[in-house]
Amino acid sequence: ARRAEIRQLRPRDRADGHGWIKEDPIFNDTDAAAIKATHTVELKKRPSGIKRYSHGQDGKGAMVMEMTEKARYPGDPLGQAAVAGVKKGFVVKSVGGTDVRGWDFEDIMDLLEDFVPDPDAQSAAAFGGKAQRPKKHAAVPFPVAIEYMEVTEVAA
Repeated sequence: ARRAEIRQLRPRDRADGHGWIKEDPIFNDTDAAAIKATHTVELKKRPSGIKRYSHGQDGKGAMVMEMTEKARYPGDPLGQAAVAGVKKGFVVKSVGGTDVRGWDFEDIMDLLEDFVPDPDAQSAAAFGGKAQRPKKHAAVPFPVAIEYMEVTEVAA
């Protein structure tokens, strides 16, 4: 496995605040037997209200870890994911019809490019002084259909 410092898998390494922290569950987004249910939602614009995604085994996949739980007012963009039915623990299965199971976490984040601007996360990433990795995928245009999976956690 590649080292986290190189891969930029932790929130402090990334300007968007996404990444793995110690309390996050371990999951495998390619294990078909682990899928309990799937949900397709359409997100209209960025930011959708998902504050942090985390990766699964070997830096693959993307699971919703922190999000705005409800809309503050009708049409609130930060509440659109919650209104659409997204819940913490959902794992990204496809984005705009492209199956992203087995993709590197960073590549899925490039595709979504969906984050709530956080000056603390941006300054922590800048303070690290690490070179930013080049993006491998262009961000998908919103509105976009995203299919999420409910998965079982991998036993440790």
